[in-house]
Amino acid sequence: MTSFIPCLLGGKTLTGVLPPEKQPISKPYLPSTSSNGRDQSLLDIESCIDDPSLAPLGRHVTARQRKSRHSNDQGEVHIQKEVPKKEVRTDGSLMLRRRGLRTEELAQHLDALLPPLAPFLQSDARYQDLVELDISRNRLTSLSSNITLLSQLKILNASSNLLTSIPKELYQLTQLEVLILNQNQLTSIPEEMPMQLPQLVTLRVAANHIQSLPSNIRLWRKMRHLQLGSVYGGNRLSSLPDGIVDMSALEDLDVSHNQLLNLPYNMFIPHLIHLNVSNNQLDAIPKSIAQCHMLRTLNVSKNHLTTLPADLVELRRLELFDISENLLCIMPADILERMRTTLLITGNPLTRPGHCDLGSADAYARILRQMTQRAVPMVPSSGSYRDRCGPQGMGCLNADEVPSPESTTPTTSPVSTSPSSSSPPPHHLAVVRRHCEDDDAAIDRELSFHARQLNIRGARPNDGPHLAGTVSVDHPVLEAQCVLLNESTQLSGSANLIHSLRELATRVILRRNMKVPFDWLPAHLAEDLSKNCRICAACQGAFVNEWVASVQVKSYKGHPAVVRRVRFCSTRCWMTCLEQSKEPTAKTVVCVRGSATYINHEDTPGDAMQQIQAAVAAATAEAP
Repeated sequence: MTSFIPCLLGGKTLTGVLPPEKQPISKPYLPSTSSNGRDQSLLDIESCIDDPSLAPLGRHVTARQRKSRHSNDQGEVHIQKEVPKKEVRTDGSLMLRRRGLRTEELAQHLDALLPPLAPFLQSDARYQDLVELDISRNRLTSLSSNITLLSQLKILNASSNLLTSIPKELYQLTQLEVLILNQNQLTSIPEEMPMQLPQLVTLRVAANHIQSLPSNIRLWRKMRHLQLGSVYGGNRLSSLPDGIVDMSALEDLDVSHNQLLNLPYNMFIPHLIHLNVSNNQLDAIPKSIAQCHMLRTLNVSKNHLTTLPADLVELRRLELFDISENLLCIMPADILERMRTTLLITGNPLTRPGHCDLGSADAYARILRQMTQRAVPMVPSSGSYRDRCGPQGMGCLNADEVPSPESTTPTTSPVSTSPSSSSPPPHHLAVVRRHCEDDDAAIDRELSFHARQLNIRGARPNDGPHLAGTVSVDHPVLEAQCVLLNESTQLSGSANLIHSLRELATRVILRRNMKVPFDWLPAHLAEDLSKNCRICAACQGAFVNEWVASVQVKSYKGHPAVVRRVRFCSTRCWMTCLEQSKEPTAKTVVCVRGSATYINHEDTPGDAMQQIQAAVAAATAEAP
């Protein structure tokens, strides 16, 4: 059928298009009660985002029927009262959101739900069918006393109100499983709350003013979702209680948009799937997070991180790892090369254009070039490792070549500090480094120090909204260990590492895939084999406790130059890789019928290369 419709395409004739008067009557998704196809009582459809399970969209948002006045011909005024209606759904839920209710008005709404014979019924039998109550986006400063009669209530949403404390009435709701108190004015969570509400599975208290959590938070053993922050805001938490790691059922933990300075060192939560600690003031994250093998998303963006533990590569199920907008000048190569996940690294100094270009002539590029030419031998610093094998645990090394365990204990920095200084004490730094940093993280600290001294953009915390109120402190211990390099400074390239017998025995078992029962081995070898082995960047061989660390600059997924900390199993592997990086990789371009083919000079024999060059010259001479 061909129809002429002037309003389409400038009056052109379209084939297969019906005119407007013959179009079938459409059935809108929303309920229609008026002539224009829309319900006049619907308001604020966007608010349905708070409850996506509602269907059809927006049906629960209706205009309040206010008392109105009507006058007749005789001038008399009649008041039309609000018509009561049944508000409880068949699924046992009651929606009283966006009503502008106060506490006394909420009590009246709950009393209006009583059946006609309510005075003759027991109090707990009046609301036995009500399992979900939504009183969000009102003006409640407290909860009415009759809410305690909802003995079967399992879901309560009281977000976006004016609550300043956890209402005591909630403690009578012993069956409560989901409690949503986002966007209120709460200042704390009472100590008795975990004992009074042990059945909680979900607790959402984001966008409040909470400064601390209860020390007995471990009593929430059934809780799976704990939200203390969101895109709407967080709280004022500066630390998390250690008992949070004992919430074994916890799957989703969101503490974003707070003021956290550190995380519990033993951050092993076996069933944790989603962890969000973004928009805080974290300087490091504990290595124990790598033991959360169920983790799928890890968001540590917009913090003060200057180093990352390489053990995070053990998170095999991780799907998203967001480390953007931190102070990272270098990253472990294992995370960049071995993690099969979506990795977001933008906004760090290691990705700033020009900062990591080895061909640049600025001071920072010269420092990077010198650091790529040196390697640092790494051995465990713990006394327990040295006391078990050979002289001071190092087997082949002489006793005077290895520092004693006493020399590894933290000492006061030679740089004097005033008692009023905001810098953390040296023993605190030693504890943080033992639980949060790799043994070779001194390279990260050194490079971060140079970047701050040279005012590299992104190397210091900025004064953006997510870092408001923070102070950048360069600890004197860190500064005493780093020397600012200039063009005449020469870095030591010594990387003479002689492996201990303990390390050699462990490598033989690992590289030959020997199935040796642990009870057949000495205790120290069984301990080493139980650890996660590391992989050499050159030979791909396994090692455990001893390696050589160096710096490389390579491209990564669209970033032309990313600084990475690389580990080699021996000095020989490092020197081999260093020599390969110095060799030029010249390429010849051969054009065949308009397509370009790149041929590596190293992989092409001399005679073949001469023939290719002769063919290119002949083709050029024949071209018009």
